[in-house]
Amino acid sequence: LATGGFVGWRYRHPTVFYPASNAIGTSGRMAIGRVNYIGMTYPLGHPTHPVTLHVDGVSPRVAVNSADASVAFFVCKFGPHSRAGAIGSEYASDIRKDCPILVPASNVDMTVGGGVSDQIVMRIELRRPGTVLVDGMDLHYSVGWQHGWQWVGETARFTALSRPSG
Repeated sequence: LATGGFVGWRYRHPTVFYPASNAIGTSGRMAIGRVNYIGMTYPLGHPTHPVTLHVDGVSPRVAVNSADASVAFFVCKFGPHSRAGAIGSEYASDIRKDCPILVPASNVDMTVGGGVSDQIVMRIELRRPGTVLVDGMDLHYSVGWQHGWQWVGETARFTALSRPSG
């Protein structure tokens, strides 16, 4: 019975993206008040045909937040003139060059595969001295009749420097 339950759960739940890893993907020092965007989803196996999925919502896995960081998630819709096919890490001043459309990652459709894929990005801003450590995110989504969640994204760790000058 337990094996049948696992097989049924696995068959019913989507796995469109690479799973989260326990390795630090993005880290560094960041000025208080400066906003950074980090790519969190990458399609599993680089599908050649587009797949549309519905994002119900995203929950960050915040392990440490002594920097009082604000964390939010958006779907990046790449435009025809985007410089990149995926976001690694970009400051807010550069994000619109690659993501002309940023939509909150809640109750929204996105397309992956078949060339340039939409991507979920994490917006992070440190608000006081300290450190933030986000260990990926729980992505709640559906693809056709499959509905569930998947732990995805990279681990991001930032330490606040000081308030920006000016």
